[in-house]
Amino acid sequence: MVTARSVNTKMFFIPPEVEKPVYLLYYLLENNIKTAYVCESQINTLYMWSLGYPTIGLFGTGSENQYNVLRKCGIRNFITLFDG
Repeated sequence: MVTARSVNTKMFFIPPEVEKPVYLLYYLLENNIKTAYVCESQINTLYMWSLGYPTIGLFGTGSENQYNVLRKCGIRNFITLFDG
């Protein structure tokens, strides 16, 4: 999947036929991390990783499918970092 972001607005463009994944969840599971920071955007997620925080991104506030993935993934502590 390829996403894009407008340089004029804060709009992200995600292909409509794609079910949004939980961005970077694989890296937390691969390293058996049990606490995840949760951001909306890919940019915020990558920034938090650069600061040393294990973070996942939802491409927005999340979908029912993403919430189901998170319920089943084994991570039990989520710290949300959503926009105001």
